[in-house]
This record gives sequence, C-alpha cells and structure tokens, in this order.
Amino acid sequence: MRTIKVLIAETNEIFAIGLKTVLAKHPDMAVVGICSDGQDCIRKALQHNPNIVFLDDRISDPDYIEVVKAIKKSSAQTKIVVFVTEEKYKDNPFLIFNAQASTYLDRRLDSTSIIHLINRVIEGDFFLPPLQSKRLVEQINNPETYKKNGQNYSLTRREKEVLQYITQGLTYREIATNLFVTENTIKAHSKHILRKMNLRNRHQLMMTLINKHYSE
Repeated sequence: MRTIKVLIAETNEIFAIGLKTVLAKHPDMAVVGICSDGQDCIRKALQHNPNIVFLDDRISDPDYIEVVKAIKKSSAQTKIVVFVTEEKYKDNPFLIFNAQASTYLDRRLDSTSIIHLINRVIEGDFFLPPLQSKRLVEQINNPETYKKNGQNYSLTRREKEVLQYITQGLTYREIATNLFVTENTIKAHSKHILRKMNLRNRHQLMMTLINKHYSE
C-alpha cells in the first residue's frame, strides 16, 4: 500500500495538531513534519519530499507564495494546498495558481472532505473551491466580462454547468453522475468548450479562466 506523505506548514499550532490527528486515522497517510515558518517548511520539504503540503497563507520568512515556488522548483511532483485566511486571496486565486499550488480552501472543511481533497490532489488535479468556481463560470458570456476581455465564448447553459464542475476538479464520470448523463456526453461537452475557447486541455482551461477573470 502506497503511503501519502504529508507536510503541514501552519501558524496555528492547535489547528496543525488537529489536522495531524485527522490524517493519523488513515493508515495510507503519514505526517512527515509540522512547521510554522517558511524557511522550515522549505527545509522539511527538501528533507522529506512529501507528496502533499498543507500551507498556511499567513506563514512568513518567506511568505507562502515564495514557499510554494521554492518547493515546486525543487520537486515539481509535490502537490500544495493553501489554507487561506485573507479575503483578498479567496476572491483572487490568480496569485495562488500562478505559483503552481493545486488548490486553496478555508479551515472549515470537515475531515471527510479533507481526505477526499487529498486523494483528488494526489491524482494530479488542481481546482477551485465551489463558491469561487461558481463566480468564475458566471462571468462567462457576461456582457461586462466581454467589455473587459473582448471575448464571448458563446457557451450553452449545459456547457457552463459542465465547466463549473470541471473547475471544481470533478472527473468526467463524476460530472456525468451529477448531471444524469453518460460519461461520453460529458467528454463531448468538454471538447466543445475547449474548441470554443481555443484550448487543448483542462489544465490550460483552468489557467486561462483564472488569468482572464481574476488577474489585473
């Protein structure tokens, strides 16, 4: 059985211990370290080569963006999930994704959702939390967005539904289940979305949407 190595970089000691306790209940997960500043996080990441890092956005010396960049530079395969506190990061994920983190979330996530998120991130997905995903997709075909970016993708209502699920990191099979259609139908919608937006894959789709609709 493969062991998922987790590093926790958190300024709130109680929260860090609570997260470690949650992960300890799963035999396929091992917390390889807990740290509370940027330098120590980078050092422990180099030492333990974790599969996933939970990173507090309030961490300093250096700040969390520089920590993400440093870890990804030394180990591109390490996945990073940012716990956000500052409202500006919740509403503007461009900085987080541009640094190559996998996703971000607040601290109110329940233990079941955390485990589900870990498994999805390990599979290679990067995605938005549901609320931010909804906001982003709502801007597609919005007249104000068209004025700003000069583009209207002419997505249908169903394509926008599929796109919202894609930005949340769901698989084609999961989207099909939620929409009560076949997996092939969802794949066809996805191809239409990519063609209309002149993109090649889901990764490029995510970065394009975030860049166009959140960056200044």
